[in-house]
Amino acid sequence: ITLVNPKVYIQQDRDGSWLNLNLNRKSGRESISLDTTVRLRDADITAIPYTNSSPINIRVEGSGRYNPSNNKQVQYDLNAVIDRAKANIQGETLIETGTTQAKVWVKDLVLGDLVPLIPNSSIEIGNGRLNTNLNVNIPSFAQINSTRIDGLISLQGLKGKAKQLAQPFEANSQLRFRQEKIGVEDTQASIGDLVA
Repeated sequence: ITLVNPKVYIQQDRDGSWLNLNLNRKSGRESISLDTTVRLRDADITAIPYTNSSPINIRVEGSGRYNPSNNKQVQYDLNAVIDRAKANIQGETLIETGTTQAKVWVKDLVLGDLVPLIPNSSIEIGNGRLNTNLNVNIPSFAQINSTRIDGLISLQGLKGKAKQLAQPFEANSQLRFRQEKIGVEDTQASIGDLVA
């Protein structure tokens, strides 16, 4: 299945939910048992937060495959553009167990664009960019604590406010993930006059 130039609008409700699927599923056979690949070309997604912030426009290209005969496996390779930011996620997930192997790459994502997407967020972000290059290996939902991540997360020029803090905060940080360990490199944070 190839979808060319689809336009998708999703709107957050008052409770912070983006999607509420009340599917009446009957026990027994599954409704979808086809090995199916869906390709997106020039998909435009407009996410409208419940708060009064501006809509967030996301352009997506890529593909996803559902293989019911291989432990309900989902394979994906998606590229997204949000303003000037670029992102790619590729990998595979087994739906029943949650077993996942994925690569996540993000360049120049403005963090203020993401906060309105988080339901009931107590944080306001004025500035800040996120860059990542991660390999993620989740053995299963049951063994989520044994997740292994390799790669780097970089936060640059983060400035914002949180309801729990009396003063605004600022931060720059680089986190290096090595399996189950996280190295904190080149990190500086401040809350008001307190700098660390």
